[in-house]
Amino acid sequence: MKIAILGLAYPFRGGIAHYTASLAGVLKKKHDVRIYSLAKQYPDLLFPGRTQYDESENPYRHPAESVLEPLNPVSWKRTADRITGYGADCIIMQHWNPFFAPCYAAVGFLAGRRNISCAAEMHNVLPHEPTPLDRILLRPLLRISRGFMVHSRSDASLLSTLAGGRKVITGFHPRYDHFARMSASLGRSRAREKLGIEPDKKLVLYFGLVRAYKGLEDLIAALPLVPVDDGFRVIIAGEFYEDEKLYQRQMAESGVQNLIRVENRYIPDEEVADYFRASDVVVLPYRSATQSGIVQIASALGRPVIVTRVGGLPEVVDHGRTGLVVRPNDPAAIAGAIRDFFEQNMGPKMEQNLRNNGQTFTWDELANLWEKLLEDIVNG
Repeated sequence: MKIAILGLAYPFRGGIAHYTASLAGVLKKKHDVRIYSLAKQYPDLLFPGRTQYDESENPYRHPAESVLEPLNPVSWKRTADRITGYGADCIIMQHWNPFFAPCYAAVGFLAGRRNISCAAEMHNVLPHEPTPLDRILLRPLLRISRGFMVHSRSDASLLSTLAGGRKVITGFHPRYDHFARMSASLGRSRAREKLGIEPDKKLVLYFGLVRAYKGLEDLIAALPLVPVDDGFRVIIAGEFYEDEKLYQRQMAESGVQNLIRVENRYIPDEEVADYFRASDVVVLPYRSATQSGIVQIASALGRPVIVTRVGGLPEVVDHGRTGLVVRPNDPAAIAGAIRDFFEQNMGPKMEQNLRNNGQTFTWDELANLWEKLLEDIVNG
């Protein structure tokens, strides 16, 4: 098949761009694949971060044609013309925010007039921070898509009520193994040396963008409930999309500011493995979720996780074997999991289990799911 992937790609930064590159790479083993990416993403006024672009020295990427502009209808037709000129059999649209749904739908509609079938990979059916316009913006994309993939059972249930009987399959978020390949020789001691962390510290990592739904507030509230000594540290590594001063005030009021190191910046690709390899456990105290690339970075780099029971997170964490699953919105539950992890020395066994699970949540397995779905909609 000739497969067009429509979605975010380098030079834009972030997990969706990494996902698009990995999906194109694995599908290219058997198919002719091209990425048609955004030439522009959000207007600067709507973007809460410092930059939308990947400034990594060694970025993870796949060749892509930057052509689509969400607010420029001329580019919608141009993108559809490029895809039809390529001779695509189908389009996989990478959806994560309803802001982009109208332009995706327009491209899909124009390409559909040339008998090109469309499917959508719904990283989030609806945003974690919803607005009244979300469902309205989403409707055109739902109408032109003949099939859908989601990453959690909760999103499958939601989408099935919205998709008018069209096929919805539940896949999974594969392991982000490219970071492991970029740092195959990096061990814990060398990673800690690079980050300036003493080798004997117990180290908890919170990684990724800081947004309200990701629950950093609950992790900070949990720390006074963990009996810690001078050997315990927390690293918060990620750009704040909230006011950092509010979190710093909470740390000070809780008396835990001396335990926490804050790296308020987007971590470039070549440094990602440093933080995971240096840590003992990665904590995701999310208040809502579908899936998380952070869990699958940790998995690929052999680090156990503590996650909350929201969205699809419990579906990819084997409680007691590869991590711990706790109640959401509950600092005491997070504290108990951190305490149990260290007091019961769970790390070495969990790390071994993660090594043994190397053939789970693979990109090849996801590609097989996509092939079956695309064959259905192309031939259907």
